[in-house]
Amino acid sequence: MKPGDRLEYFVQVWDNDGVNGPKSARTRSAEFRLPARKELREQLNAQSQSVQNQMSKSAEQSKKLERELAKTEDKLKTKRELNFQDRKQLQDMLEQKQQMDQQLADMKKMFEEMNQRQDQLDPKSQELAEKAKELEKLMETLLDPETKKLYEELQKLLEQQQDQTQPEMQKLLQQLENKENTLQKELERALEMFKQLQFEQKQENAINKLEELAKEQQQLAEQTQQNDKSQQKGPQQQQKQQELQKQQAEKQQEFNEVKQDLQDLKKLDEQLDGENGADEMKDEQQQVDEEMQESQEQLGKNQNQKASQSQQQAGQKMQKMAQQMREQQEEEEGDKQQENIDSLRDILENLLKISFDQEGLMKEFRQVDQTDPRFVQLGQTQRKLKDDAAIVQDSLYALAKKVFQIQSFVTREVGEMNNQMDESLNQIRQRNVGRATSSQQLAMTSMNNLALMLNDALQQMQEQQRQSQQNQQGDGKPGKKKKKGQAAGEGQMGRMQQQLNQQIQQLQQSGKQGRELSEELAKLAGQQQMLREALKELDKMQQQSGGQKGKGQEGQGGTGDLKKLMEQTETDLVNKRLTEETVMRQRQILTRLLEAEKSARERDLDDKREAQTAQAKPPVFPPAFDQYKRQKERQTELLRTVPPALTPYYQREVSEYFQKMK
Repeated sequence: MKPGDRLEYFVQVWDNDGVNGPKSARTRSAEFRLPARKELREQLNAQSQSVQNQMSKSAEQSKKLERELAKTEDKLKTKRELNFQDRKQLQDMLEQKQQMDQQLADMKKMFEEMNQRQDQLDPKSQELAEKAKELEKLMETLLDPETKKLYEELQKLLEQQQDQTQPEMQKLLQQLENKENTLQKELERALEMFKQLQFEQKQENAINKLEELAKEQQQLAEQTQQNDKSQQKGPQQQQKQQELQKQQAEKQQEFNEVKQDLQDLKKLDEQLDGENGADEMKDEQQQVDEEMQESQEQLGKNQNQKASQSQQQAGQKMQKMAQQMREQQEEEEGDKQQENIDSLRDILENLLKISFDQEGLMKEFRQVDQTDPRFVQLGQTQRKLKDDAAIVQDSLYALAKKVFQIQSFVTREVGEMNNQMDESLNQIRQRNVGRATSSQQLAMTSMNNLALMLNDALQQMQEQQRQSQQNQQGDGKPGKKKKKGQAAGEGQMGRMQQQLNQQIQQLQQSGKQGRELSEELAKLAGQQQMLREALKELDKMQQQSGGQKGKGQEGQGGTGDLKKLMEQTETDLVNKRLTEETVMRQRQILTRLLEAEKSARERDLDDKREAQTAQAKPPVFPPAFDQYKRQKERQTELLRTVPPALTPYYQREVSEYFQKMK
């Protein structure tokens, strides 16, 4: 059965009366109908909207729960023990969390069902199927077992009803607060990824529908032309003409559905801040509508020859629309891939710099004591590192919403890194060097783990980009157009050369022989030649813009010698000489190419706007500050002799403070 088909059925039974003959009984007729494709799409759209609403609702509930946990933690600082109202409030939070976990489980189940129905109606491409799988993994991690364990510990503490558990409860509430904050980030990421996946799925379906509709319109044009030349006359020809008119009306209705799909794509892209550059192509739509309307009118006038021409033109224009949409999709995908790779590389570099700076600062802290004048300055440096880490965190969260390769535990590791840096700042304020350096060490561990995870994600993204480029070249599709003001290969030749070096090294270790080896070497030689030609073009553009010759034979950085090295590599590859000398030369080419790109960037800078590094000067305190210090010492001595009536939390804080002052 196909979508839209109906099946009527009933059940009838007979007895075995051998005397009077068998008698029968029959049930009422029932009907089974498969929903039409349009109805199925409407159901999927409604289900998709339900999943989005559930994600947004869960994020708001998590944010509310985080605020309530923070308020309860603040209350514990000013109370000696929890009263009935406080315990009731914590118990309500536990119930809210259980309800939210159930909602997340239902949402995950709804998403899986929706995926299955989408695959049945319009199967996904391999790339979209992988993205859907990654999103499903992310939804599975929303129900974090570690968070569930922490809430179970909170339940046990409430059941114990012992005052000595108050410090432990404060620590537990802080951990739960951090967990809820991480959950919010992951829900926001899942929502953005879900919207992007729905957009790409609908875009792919719209392109496929346009291509299919264009073929059907061309076939209908051939049928119309054949009916014009048919020998049949009278009622048979008139019946065939009416059937052609009906089919043309159906095609026009299907095109209206495509127009609605394009309109929905535009709205969905607006929710994604226009990142995909969706275009409704209204001018092209109007042209197709006019051609289809003309063909319908001409069929009504039995002008089949003209109707066939209008149908052919409508099919060609629909095919052109589909081709433009597919090219735009590939171009946007390629641009976003490169942009995401560059962003991830920048994040990785900044993260490594922070890690090295944190390691150096930790070593300096281990060499000072609480009374050292450098202690305050080192604390300020730690604060700056924390601010830098916050920028990395925001950048990574923003990128994680676009890149499916970034796993969910990456965002959690970022949260752990920031928590440890916050703890180190707190211990520095209390002048507890041992605990501060311990937190710094844990923060470094999170940074190093993050660097490894992000490096794996970067390699996956680069491999996916390489495969996409190979697929486009294999299909004979033209390369992407250069953006306005961008030189050929400028800023990207170093990365392309690095990828080429890796391919040469892998081929050397693969052990391939014969024709397979010759084909691979020919491809690599062609890639090296393309890079050399791009370097020539870059030199010409720099000379035209006022660049002067410097080192080497051409341009700054000795690009003339660099191009000679590239030619030697091309000769070796063509002659099947893949030796260790070739690999070493490729490394030299990469180093020289990166230096040339760096010098080109520096040459574009204006010396008049060169920044000056600030110079550190020792602080100069006014005489009034000494008087303030003496007054503070007298107040401290008074606090020692007359301790006020404080809650247990603040008694511990005061005791630790005086202990450190000794």
